[in-house]
This record gives sequence, C-alpha cells and structure tokens, in this order.
Amino acid sequence: MFQAKRRAEVEKLALDAAILDEERKYQIAEEYEFVTISLAPFAAMVTLDGTMYFHGSIMRWRTRSPATLEDVMARTWEHQNEIQGQRRKGDVAWEATRRRR
Repeated sequence: MFQAKRRAEVEKLALDAAILDEERKYQIAEEYEFVTISLAPFAAMVTLDGTMYFHGSIMRWRTRSPATLEDVMARTWEHQNEIQGQRRKGDVAWEATRRRR
C-alpha cells in the first residue's frame, strides 16, 4: 500500500515537471533592450507611471515598451529647439502648403 501511494506521488511529480517543460517550449521569451535616456538641457528627468528617469541613465526595457519613453525624449528636444527659435517640423510643412495656395 505504501509503495502504491509513493509511486502515485512520483508519477504526479514527473507529470507536472513534463507539463512545465512542454509549456516552456511555447512561451515567448521576453526580449529586452537598453535605452539611454537623452533629454534636452531644460529637462533633468521625466516621470512615467510614477517612475523618474534621469538624463544620462541607461535603462533596461522590454522590447515593446520604450516607444513611449523615446517619444517623450524626442518631444523634449523639439521643445528645446522651439526655445532656441527654430521652427518645428510641422510648422515648416504647414507653411509650405499655405504657399501653394
């Protein structure tokens, strides 16, 4: 009786291990990329979802996630260009369509 119970336990453990192993084959491995935080001079840091990211730091992000941070960094540089008197890309395109009329 003891051997039958022990055998059932060992079979269950082996089955659970085999199921886990099979599930791992089909899981997508998360890929990460490193992003260097590059902000314009007026922006020492940005905050996303309550987390502060400082200029010059290097962050490890999931591959799909850094698009938001890259957009924020680009907008800080656009604003810096406006502060220095340069036009935004959208302003130049708008003026070009106005001249054609």
